[in-house]
Amino acid sequence: MKNKLLTILLVLSLLFSFIGCGETSEIESNGESESVGNVATVIENEYIVKNGATSYEVLYPADGGQLIISAINELVSFFKEATNISLRTTPDNKMKADGKYISIGKTALLESTDITYDVKEIKIDGFKIKTVGDDILIIGASDHGTLYGVYELLSYLFNFEYFYVDTYRLNKGVTELNMVNFDVVEIPDIEYRATGYGMVSNSTTESNRMRMRPYPDFFIPVNGVVFHNSLTWVKDSPYVDGSWFASTGNQLCYTAGGDEEELENMLNASLETLKVHLQKYPDRNVVTYTIEDNPDFCTCDSCKKVIAEYNGFNSSVVILYLNKFNAKIKEWFASEEGKPYARDLDVVFFAYNATTEAPVVYNEQTKKYEGINGLKLDDGISVMYAPIAADFTTGLTASENILYYNNAKQWHDISKNVYLWIYSTNFAHYLVPYDSFDGIAENYKVAKEIDTRWIFDQAQWNEYGFSTGWSTLKSYINAKLAWDTSLDIDVLIDDFFATYFGPAEDDMREMFSQMRALTTYNKVYNRLGGLRSIYQGVVYEKFWPKGVLKNWIDLLNSALEKIEPLKNSNPTVYRQYYNHIAGERLSVYYLYVSLYTYNTDVNVIDSYKTQFKSDVESLGTMLVSESSGPITNFYKSW
Repeated sequence: MKNKLLTILLVLSLLFSFIGCGETSEIESNGESESVGNVATVIENEYIVKNGATSYEVLYPADGGQLIISAINELVSFFKEATNISLRTTPDNKMKADGKYISIGKTALLESTDITYDVKEIKIDGFKIKTVGDDILIIGASDHGTLYGVYELLSYLFNFEYFYVDTYRLNKGVTELNMVNFDVVEIPDIEYRATGYGMVSNSTTESNRMRMRPYPDFFIPVNGVVFHNSLTWVKDSPYVDGSWFASTGNQLCYTAGGDEEELENMLNASLETLKVHLQKYPDRNVVTYTIEDNPDFCTCDSCKKVIAEYNGFNSSVVILYLNKFNAKIKEWFASEEGKPYARDLDVVFFAYNATTEAPVVYNEQTKKYEGINGLKLDDGISVMYAPIAADFTTGLTASENILYYNNAKQWHDISKNVYLWIYSTNFAHYLVPYDSFDGIAENYKVAKEIDTRWIFDQAQWNEYGFSTGWSTLKSYINAKLAWDTSLDIDVLIDDFFATYFGPAEDDMREMFSQMRALTTYNKVYNRLGGLRSIYQGVVYEKFWPKGVLKNWIDLLNSALEKIEPLKNSNPTVYRQYYNHIAGERLSVYYLYVSLYTYNTDVNVIDSYKTQFKSDVESLGTMLVSESSGPITNFYKSW
């Protein structure tokens, strides 16, 4: 901590000068598992690759689906890049008794062993890697888990690490590779990990390699809507009644205005909606019943009466309603009609805006929170906690966020499962750095503490081109911590900069460090951050002094000079590094042109505008903010 503070002070002093100017052993993978004691031991005098050749083949189930095909292709492709050997692939119905195999998925070879792969044991995306005789077997609790197991094998064998769509680390020129005795089990700390970045979710390959999925993938969409869908559940019912809705019409009334008959009709309408979707999505076990995206809530006399009985907590009405709905679901599952569609279903509601707070009291004897008047979430009902008003420039356990941290623990104590929705961007200013690095690691530890089942760290979810402001770094860190919350964020940052920027690492790391020091200063002296900071106005001179921006431009130009020798010797790699540097240049030019056109030479401003437009076009950046139109509309302001 002392060294970290010293570094910040040194960088701050540098920044202030700009402000004043006015211008054979066990081998390890890259990650750790929730389960301790993984073993991967080199076997002497036995080889996977010897003298640039191999006897190993990839064995796969003859009836394997698309994800198994992806796993095969990824293993074959990266193995060839590392060794220049094209692995043969063999379906398990043509397996040879004397063959040597890397087995992927539920093959006949796997079934001949005692290896188990139960979802309850290793979660849906967990996997095992096990050496049996001459064979290496990879099996996941799902096909996604099997694919992730392939990436882990590549990590052990070739030091594989994936950072971004065009950036990964991989040992190359490997002509000799010892056999390894694997006994590895990887269980993700958070079972469902949803990417918060459009640049990741827009690419299946990108999502797979980061062991993430698009945020709607785990849920049954209700009439195509996953979140803020409460009205969708009932609005098309032939029996719909006005009592089902709040007076504003933009939220439900969860008591149907106190009319028990209409409440029953409303619940039955919801059940009919669910029946259709359970049949449509036989392999999904989670459905959301979530309030609309506005701060309103029903204020009818019936709702107010119930809320008063539970000490003023709006969420109590929702819980009571969904507990009744849950009873109807279980009753239908037990019927002859419902048995074919019965499953361990989770119905998830939003603790968000008007329903953020948990209706609990603290029990001094048990040291846990308990529902008021014995209220609890019945088995089959879970909460999705989304503390949108928190300050995400710091961690959830910081003093600024202590109410939200306590609320997270409260929900945990009365809900079997917690789904966590957090935030890590400024939705009003996509092109400006949102420094949430102080809180990222802490927030993922909180997620594990409250046994989070699904996490969505929402960032620039609808930006499908390049996201500037160190977003590629953040998306990498988010993915790593969602899998293993114990990882050291400083090590992750070091690995990222070394691989992502190559020869330009030092200049880009200096720019990043100065950004962190500047935002630290701004938090203390200029009120940067704070509650609801994900919507804060930040394009002001006090936050981004001209001298600092000029220095960052100098560092960007120096970084480009460092990669210049690659332009002729390796143009593909040159372009890769160039794009990464240009991607961070976007935010700097955006701020400079937005703030300092009035006191900068017109030719300089014009050159920055021209370069900004060129970078946007080459990188595919689309948006200035979450709700803005195309970024080309921004040019019109110039």
